[in-house]
Amino acid sequence: GSSKATNIGGIIGKADRDASISNNIIQKIEILSQGKNTGGIVGSIQDADLTNNYIKEGEIIGTSNIGGFSGELKMGTIQGNYHNLKIEGSNYNVGGMVGFLNNENMTSVENTSYLIENYIAGANIIAPNHVGGIIGNKAEEINTVQDFYYRNYVEAEISSEDINTTSLLIGCNKNENGKLNNTYIYQYSKINGENPNTEIEPFIKEDQYLK
Repeated sequence: GSSKATNIGGIIGKADRDASISNNIIQKIEILSQGKNTGGIVGSIQDADLTNNYIKEGEIIGTSNIGGFSGELKMGTIQGNYHNLKIEGSNYNVGGMVGFLNNENMTSVENTSYLIENYIAGANIIAPNHVGGIIGNKAEEINTVQDFYYRNYVEAEISSEDINTTSLLIGCNKNENGKLNNTYIYQYSKINGENPNTEIEPFIKEDQYLK
């Protein structure tokens, strides 16, 4: 369906108050949103967990803060989820897993968020700018006191008008790609029709590409 509301998701618009959304299978999802925070499972996560959900086929079309799993992640955990969606944004902050990581005021013990062991395959991600295979954009520099975002796998084709804010990992700041530990990309992923190389992805190591 189509909506102009904020927080639109395939299962629920906003997940908060220690909510847990797990073990769901969604097939052939179609979401058309003209509002902010749109996700394949949840529009916005604010202190909730999203685990072991599976989305097979479909598309998400929105404006900004659009993610395969959640449009926005602020406090909570996204772990063990899968999709193979087409994700398209008319503005910015579009990610294969999370559109906008709201990590404002995050420390090792407060306002924490986790992105662990998720997998996207055959995804098609389209936006003018701030578009990433995992995260489109974020509020602050990623906290590296401990691992918060790790063991995620990406196979995607990304199309963008601004290569400087486009990456198979973090769109807005490629130089922080190294903070996503043990994260891997299938080598036949593409950016604007081109396989990744050191020129367009200088902060992704060669051993992160899987055959």
